Amino acid sequence: MINQEKLKSVIKQYESIFKERWPDEKFKWEAIKNFKATWDINAENFAEMFYAATNNIYGFLGSMNNFPRRMIYGYALQDPETVRGMFINLYDESKDMIDRMVQFQAAAEELCNRLSPGMQHYQRPMAITVYLWLKYPEKYNVYKYTVCRDTCRFLESSFAPKKGNTPNNIKGNDELISTIAETIAGEQSLVTLFHEALDDSCYEDPFYRILAFDICYYISARLLKKTPQEEKKVDQGQDQSDASEEKVSGDVQEEKPDDEKTVGSAQNGNSGDENAIDSTQFPSRKTCILSA
Repeated sequence: MINQEKLKSVIKQYESIFKERWPDEKFKWEAIKNFKATWDINAENFAEMFYAATNNIYGFLGSMNNFPRRMIYGYALQDPETVRGMFINLYDESKDMIDRMVQFQAAAEELCNRLSPGMQHYQRPMAITVYLWLKYPEKYNVYKYTVCRDTCRFLESSFAPKKGNTPNNIKGNDELISTIAETIAGEQSLVTLFHEALDDSCYEDPFYRILAFDICYYISARLLKKTPQEEKKVDQGQDQSDASEEKVSGDVQEEKPDDEKTVGSAQNGNSGDENAIDSTQFPSRKTCILSA
């Protein structure tokens, strides 16, 4: 349950800045359209297909000290059949979604230990939900802990995500976005603006789920009044709430500092393992951050 009056007020505020916001946020709809046009699980060159299909995702699959797309691309260069199998299993709708996510993360851990010892694979819950969202946007949503937390707080939701309780958090996030999307469907003026903005490069988003997710981002970034401590963390780039939620399954955790090795630091020294990923196989750091 959420405060519907607050949600309707948010939608009106969002509508008032929609045209201004759209050029910077349009990539979400373009990314899905590109994925659907490019993804081919049977591609001969799986690594290059994956890299092209996940283009224009920006911060969803790559940001400061977080490189899930970059790592999967590197693993696919060395062991494409294992990575292909990971995605075949992840996209198998006959299996439980959380089980698939756990298995994907476990397979990434095995690849990391074998091909990039001393580094991180970065296949955290958000990244795995992005892969699912790109494939099945009508069913799955991107799960970002801080955005979900902030939206629930602002809309006075009866649900509040808890760090480490990822399966329940993902379920709650899905229900939150479904509720917002259903409300959007009844807001004809916003729906009209949205349809006028869409072009052939965009996924049509028939159930307004990506639009609902963008409203969650808007709430988190623009509307929620954060505590002075939270604001300081954001300003200084120290909010590690998303990065510290590592596992798909596990015990509820307290927030912890992100003291893990980054890809950049690991590349400064090779572990000596003959199967370790060669940093030259990755695109440049700048390229990955901008296009991931």
